[in-house]
Order: sequence, then C-alpha cells, then structure tokens
Amino acid sequence: MAGDVFYKEIKPVVAPRGAIVPPGCVVEKAGTAAILRVPAGITHIATPLIFAAFTLVIEGPELTVDGPAIVDAAINVRNLDAPNTILRLPRQIEVIDLLRVRDVRALMVRAGRIEARTVEAERSVRARADLIARTVRVHHGALRAARLIAEASQGENRAGATIPWAVALTQGLVPDWLRTAG
Repeated sequence: MAGDVFYKEIKPVVAPRGAIVPPGCVVEKAGTAAILRVPAGITHIATPLIFAAFTLVIEGPELTVDGPAIVDAAINVRNLDAPNTILRLPRQIEVIDLLRVRDVRALMVRAGRIEARTVEAERSVRARADLIARTVRVHHGALRAARLIAEASQGENRAGATIPWAVALTQGLVPDWLRTAG
C-alpha cells in the first residue's frame, strides 16, 4: 500500500475541509496531533472554530469568538488548552475531550472533562466525566457531569456525584494548575 500511487498523491491537510483558519492563527503538527494556535495578540475571532480533530491552544489572556457567521457552535475541537485565558462566546462551545480554561462564559458549555476557575452558561453545562471548577453558574438550566467538584455552584445540579472543593483538594482530585489559579 505504501507504494501505491494513490498514497503518493495525498498531500498534508492544512485545515479541515471547509474550516477557515482565522487570520494570524497557526496550524501545526506535534507528532500525530493537529494544533490550531491562537497567538496572544488575537483577542477577537469572528468566525466559528470548527476543527473537531484539533487541539485549540489559546495563548492570550482573553478571547471572544463572536460574529454573524456563527450559528450554533462557536468552538468545536478535540481539546482546548487555555489555562490563562478568559473565553467568551455568545453561542455554544463543544470540546470532545478536555476543556482547560481559566474562565469560560457561553450559551452552552459541553466537554468530555472540564477544568476551569469559572464556568458560566446561560442554558447548560455538561461534562461526560469530571467538571472541576471553583465556581459553576448556570442561569437558565442544569449542570450535568459524572462528577462535580466545585467550591460554589448555581443552577440545577444533576451531577452523578458532588465533591466539595476542600475535600477534592485533600484527595488530590484538583489538577495542579487549577490549585494555584487566582
């Protein structure tokens, strides 16, 4: 198969078909992982970031993803790594695996696992596994997670289990980066 003409003509994909890489952002490969990097100087993106197989790395202290081209999800990625970023979206954010962000505010927040200082949503917050945050606020809906670890939460709690922040700290359930996050 490796010598087949079909395989020789395949060219590396810079971005997923139909996805728009915002000006100033960089697409990289790290081993087998595809990364979309948003440099620190970018504070606003007006197009949706739909890169389902990518890790989104946000380097700046804040980012707003909002514009007329965004209909449903403002962000849809495999992982999101932004432990020093305040992220604002008027629509939903969907992360397949790990959402790691300092603060996030969106219409809906969904991820496999959420690690944040503050999570705020108008309608719902959902984590397939753990939701670990100092503060979780859902204004008009529920928060759902297999396990909620929080110092404070507001909204209907439909988590499978809830562990107080102080207990989680003593049991080593809070990630190191989040223990020291202001």
